Amino acid sequence: MFLLVLACTQTTSTADSRDDSYPDSVTDSVDSTDTSDVPVEWTDSYDIVVVGSGPAGIAAALTARASGASVLLLDRDDVPGWGIVMAGLGFAVGTRWQAERGIEDSVAIAAAEWPDITGASAESGGVMDFLEHSAENLEWLESYGMTVDFVAVDRDSGEVARTHSTGWDYEGEHPLLKAYDGDLRNEVEVTAPVMEDGAVIGVRWTDLATGNEGATKAGAVVIATGGFMRNLDEIERVKPGTLARHPVFETNLQSNGGGLPFLRAVNAGSIAPGNLGVYVHSIQDPWMAEGESLLGIGIEAGILVDANGERFIDEGYQKSFDLFNSLPDGDVYEVFTDPVPGTIQFSRPGYNWSVPSQLESFRFEEVAAVSEDIFIAGSVEELATFAGIDPTGLAQTADDWNSVLAVRGTDPFGRDLTGAQRLSGTTWYAVRLSPGLAKNFGGVATDIDAEVLDTADVPVPGLYAAGEVVGMVLGGGGGDGFTGSMNACYYGGRVAGANAASYAEQHREGANR
Repeated sequence: MFLLVLACTQTTSTADSRDDSYPDSVTDSVDSTDTSDVPVEWTDSYDIVVVGSGPAGIAAALTARASGASVLLLDRDDVPGWGIVMAGLGFAVGTRWQAERGIEDSVAIAAAEWPDITGASAESGGVMDFLEHSAENLEWLESYGMTVDFVAVDRDSGEVARTHSTGWDYEGEHPLLKAYDGDLRNEVEVTAPVMEDGAVIGVRWTDLATGNEGATKAGAVVIATGGFMRNLDEIERVKPGTLARHPVFETNLQSNGGGLPFLRAVNAGSIAPGNLGVYVHSIQDPWMAEGESLLGIGIEAGILVDANGERFIDEGYQKSFDLFNSLPDGDVYEVFTDPVPGTIQFSRPGYNWSVPSQLESFRFEEVAAVSEDIFIAGSVEELATFAGIDPTGLAQTADDWNSVLAVRGTDPFGRDLTGAQRLSGTTWYAVRLSPGLAKNFGGVATDIDAEVLDTADVPVPGLYAAGEVVGMVLGGGGGDGFTGSMNACYYGGRVAGANAASYAEQHREGANR
């Protein structure tokens, strides 16, 4: 017997029509491919085949290699490791980096905050397992040459500072890829599983450079193919109505649900597929293709209003996934007056930088000169008319805001008003914001050992999954999202790699008896 780990994001075509609601499993209303009776001519075989080199995939590959298994790492992209280059924040509790700064934290504290952070119970799925191993997992990354430092408070990581940075020197090969000593092939797309007696025993693939097809024998598969946040049909299925808000992308170019056809072919179930991590602080990048985003840095300094000109939430939530689920109908706008524009910048997500590691940012004025999402006028009434906001409502909201600031009152939405600016003067600005599709926190159903479960919650023999394709946390429990989920992807990959390797070893021993 042999073992395969599938861990990349692969392109899949989108459907021409949409269901009214997302099915209970990833297989409903979708044709499955049964390859059980199709003759197979094996191209090669390995103990472990990892398809994809994102955080979960590289972690699975390294863990499997550490067990002594032979490993083949496949990636659909022409450049391996894109996902690990982009991954930079890690949620972790009770770490030595926290202790060095005098920050008190523990698994118990984080578990108590988990429902407020994510909306999900800490008892759900593998949440506790992840929390208990989150600090050790950062140590594991450091052991491979990653640099772990800075911790920060973030609405999506709780009241305690527990968001850690993870980086490297951005020179040469990424340290995790450099540490990997198995075989590596780029531009290879896995197209279907090969099954026997209900178990996955291999995969079919296509070499995208040559068009050649082949099949690699395997005893198990770990699916870690990343997220589906660039697959708009899938987004609409899991969260109907999202496309009507004209969202933009805040995720890797390859996050298109490439593993879903593979999962559908094995009748895999799903857990909370509609749990999406969506920010509301972006606009369409005026210099790039439709759907590409510019992130507003400091944009929350203004007031956030709906099409009626009314505020509806503390603007600090623009740094949180929580805002998306509180959006009113219609467009939303950030409104401010001078001197706020001088404090705002827009930046491209890292995957759209011309040169990796070199931040591409733009001053407010240069974006405003070409953007269709920024409106500038001489009065509040003129601005409202220009932007499509109710003039009476916006004028009243501005007056109410200024009144609260004048008496140093309490904001009705609980916003900290320290440094808040009055709305006055001869130049008024509005920025029409788009939802930024960032991460999915629901996906294929697994148990906490990373075994993929079918629609009857029964493990599919030889099949494992980890990373964003499972919603970050093994067994579910990511809720509506948390900052630093990269750490959960790395940890899930390690669990998947270890358990898959153990599975393969046991089956080899059984076959030899």
